[in-house]
Amino acid sequence: MPRHSLSIGFDILLPIVFGTLFILHVMFMMAVSSVWFALLYMRSNSRRDKNLSPMPLLGTLVAIGLFTTIVLAAHWYQPAKRERQLMERRVSLPADDVTLADLSFYFSRWNDEHPVLSSFTFSDADKDKVIHLPSKNPTVRQTLDAIQRDAGIEGQFRHCGNGFSILYGPDCCFGLNVHARGIQGEPFDVSEYAYQKLAELNARQHSVP
Repeated sequence: MPRHSLSIGFDILLPIVFGTLFILHVMFMMAVSSVWFALLYMRSNSRRDKNLSPMPLLGTLVAIGLFTTIVLAAHWYQPAKRERQLMERRVSLPADDVTLADLSFYFSRWNDEHPVLSSFTFSDADKDKVIHLPSKNPTVRQTLDAIQRDAGIEGQFRHCGNGFSILYGPDCCFGLNVHARGIQGEPFDVSEYAYQKLAELNARQHSVP
């Protein structure tokens, strides 16, 4: 194999370094693309000056293969994804059958043990709908499945593109949004219910001898 057909530094080490950076954060994606394009341009000019092919076939294929392998492996590696990790968190509930209003409280910022920052939006007429859960300590995923099944309301995480990465996925920085479509009538006031719920829980604690 001719020495100039494959460079250990440029065709092997550089794709590994750039591939690792590329999967970590969206800002690195842009930086890696710009820097790598500039280096390829400089390399092709240097090879032309030596009467060589601007892009060695073997080296190019090896570099593409290494970079693509790193990116695809990071994309498919689910345990690292933020949304999956949040979905597996558990919420502590007083019972395995709770109302939609109670769920909105236990997932809200007013509950110090909330599993993830959440926003519930639904009609006040639906607040007493009972959600049947598999246990008093379900995961976020199990809770969302139960809400969709029993109340017909879907939940999804909201993201910011600035925090995206191939390895970790969307950043989920805007939390969980459980929003009913086509709300009719007065919307449910989660904050007002939370104050009532906190007062009820405090009164219950003080009544215990």
